[in-house]
Amino acid sequence: MLGIDEISLVKGQGKFIVVLVDIDSGRLIGLVKERKQMEIENVMKKWGDSVLERIEEVSMDLTTHCPLQNGATLKPLVLTRGSAGYPEIGLPHSGTCKTPVTGNYKSLVDKICPNAVVTVDRFHVTKIIHEELNQARIAEKKTASELKVEDREKIFDSLKGNKFTILKAEDKLTTHCPQKKGEPSNPFIYRGVVQDIPNKVPPFSTCKTPVTDKQKIKLDASLIASPLIAIMHSLKEEFRDLFDTNEDSGTGILGLLDWLEKAEPYYQKSGKTIKRWFGEIAGYFERKTTNGVVEGINNKLKLIKRNGFGFRNFRNFEIRALLSWHYDINLAR
Repeated sequence: MLGIDEISLVKGQGKFIVVLVDIDSGRLIGLVKERKQMEIENVMKKWGDSVLERIEEVSMDLTTHCPLQNGATLKPLVLTRGSAGYPEIGLPHSGTCKTPVTGNYKSLVDKICPNAVVTVDRFHVTKIIHEELNQARIAEKKTASELKVEDREKIFDSLKGNKFTILKAEDKLTTHCPQKKGEPSNPFIYRGVVQDIPNKVPPFSTCKTPVTDKQKIKLDASLIASPLIAIMHSLKEEFRDLFDTNEDSGTGILGLLDWLEKAEPYYQKSGKTIKRWFGEIAGYFERKTTNGVVEGINNKLKLIKRNGFGFRNFRNFEIRALLSWHYDINLAR
């Protein structure tokens, strides 16, 4: 099983490299110095046709970019303000990209891995939904700041600085028991009930006066302040539950179709992306594949880059990275 992702080699310069990972073994198997399909194809073809034919699944993120013309530089899509005041995906201000391309690795996989199916990482789809929800929050906050009604402005102030509270899974915003003087904190009580964790019985087992977490209070205030954010937040939670709870592909696919019908008026951009990649996203319900292993390797690659105080030479970085996974770690230090 192959995982494909990308990271920045030199921060702030838009220089990205492609990361190729064997998800089954959890090992880095290749780096590509550019995101061009030709470069990736050349690296993968070195593995040989027999290896490429044995790849059964490829997990990747969604990528959206403007195709490069001769001498042009990569121009990512940007957010602009639409006519209704809400953010919209737009073309780069300084570019003339008329045909944005999404998921430029899929066609390459179809070309050189004849037996592979593509699965889009569910967490990256969630990220797209989060981005659209956060842009709606920003738009609502700006709308409120333009109002002259003092009471309404105070209510909408609840949206300010609440990005992570709104985006965080609601069941992670727990209540807790206040710590009494001289008693250790109790991480095993949730909503006043002792959790069933063997051999980890907390020092006290009841909570008569649970305290609501500040994040939960802020979330409730934000949802009351903005009916739009309340609806979009509810849909966001439903989307997460859809992937967390469905065990079979049939139920998952039907649930995703139902979600799209309900969410389309509110998540227009995300909805279009999900429809365009429906088969690859729905594949998660059957195979449960994510890019989690790849993201973990990306974090280690970033650590290698920091330890080396940055790498301007791609080949030096490639050698240093491959040593870390394929030889005794001491040899790579």
